[in-house]
Amino acid sequence: MSGEDITFGLVLVGRAIDYLPYFIVVLRELGAAGLGRGRKKCFLKEVLAVNPLRGEKARIYSEADPLVRKIDMIIRGSDIPGLLAIEQRNPLILENAASVYRPSRLTVNYLTMTRLKYEESYVDRVEFHILIRSLLRRFSSLAYFHHGEELKLDFTGLIDRARQVRLVEDHTAWVDWERFSSRQDTRMKMGGVVGKAVYEGDLDIFLPLLRLGELVHVGKGAVFGMGKYQINREQNF
Repeated sequence: MSGEDITFGLVLVGRAIDYLPYFIVVLRELGAAGLGRGRKKCFLKEVLAVNPLRGEKARIYSEADPLVRKIDMIIRGSDIPGLLAIEQRNPLILENAASVYRPSRLTVNYLTMTRLKYEESYVDRVEFHILIRSLLRRFSSLAYFHHGEELKLDFTGLIDRARQVRLVEDHTAWVDWERFSSRQDTRMKMGGVVGKAVYEGDLDIFLPLLRLGELVHVGKGAVFGMGKYQINREQNF
């Protein structure tokens, strides 16, 4: 509708962070050219840098002040308790990180269509080990392509432990969605799982991975905003 505000998020990882000013220019010009059917014009009013882990945000661009401000709001691995310990496989740090959380039940709320593959097929029931497998693939790809590094994780050990976590409540459903691909000149099906799933078991070591996944999404189509989820931890349930 005319005059309506649209708010959206953009996550940049590693080397891509340096290209933020270019993204802002492209978004501004894209709005001026027009979006969607009928090429409706829009204007980039402002851009905020956000660190959800620390609850911080700051304006880095506005229509009135188009100079892009350089503000260090970067989220680092050290901002997520226990994340670096998983890669270093430090049992003492892991034990300390686990003592902060100590949950035995966890709810994952899949907010946007989440497309996870297991054994070459998309799943409509997200077992915990499938979620962890998909997160590990996502992190490995981001580390390789945006940092030029290989994650030093015990993938087999983590997946084996994830298999011990049970899906005890499943309130999810498969939701179909289509988008038109100009490059392929065809409509593409992009459905996925939406809703809440409750997992129970030894979850301590997975919490840093799940928290990171909240920021970068999981599964196919993450670049389109798919695979966004939030976690809710229950202690002493």
